[in-house]
Amino acid sequence: MLHLQDVGYGKGFSENLSRYDPESRLLTLSSGEQYRLEGEASDPAFCPPVPLHIRLKMLNDALWIYYKSGAVEQLILFLRQKTSRKSIICSTGFFLPPAMK
Repeated sequence: MLHLQDVGYGKGFSENLSRYDPESRLLTLSSGEQYRLEGEASDPAFCPPVPLHIRLKMLNDALWIYYKSGAVEQLILFLRQKTSRKSIICSTGFFLPPAMK
């Protein structure tokens, strides 16, 4: 998937995983959907319109995405190098409910 941001592979390239940019407050899901977040860093919330198929929770310095399907994704802080931007939060795990494995 091509992007205008440098997420570690050079400008324009990224893996097909969810990520959150705390500077722009933009959450990009692995499906390509993008949502702007508001609120405190410890309690992120979606800007309207709020999607009904996912929920967010900040826990132990990780952003957890809970999908309606039962799948759960964990995003943690990734420090960027060679860029002026400080950090981005990238997916570190995608957990499926037992029936989907």
